Amino acid sequence: MKKFLFVPGIFLLFPLFYIIFPYSVWKHPLKIYCGNGIVKMVETHKHMNNSLPSTLNELNISEKKRDGLFYETFNKDHYIIWFGTTLGESIQYNSIEGRWRFSASKN
Repeated sequence: MKKFLFVPGIFLLFPLFYIIFPYSVWKHPLKIYCGNGIVKMVETHKHMNNSLPSTLNELNISEKKRDGLFYETFNKDHYIIWFGTTLGESIQYNSIEGRWRFSASKN
């Protein structure tokens, strides 16, 4: 009886998982993992120097190590880290929100 209920339970949980973690985000876990490492380095720099690094080169992160991750500052407290997924779409970490989000161009 328990085995019979387990299978439908999985099929009911999958849509819930998809709603909470959209495919566009969980399809790129390695990039997000690397991006989280950069977030930690940026936040450490911000805490120690009371300012954001102007580029990732200040953190000794070369272009090869970035592997398609980009960094942009807006003011002394706000920055984003992002990478492209497909043409016109990206996944971004926003320092104000503190989380990764899917972003698509509005063309």
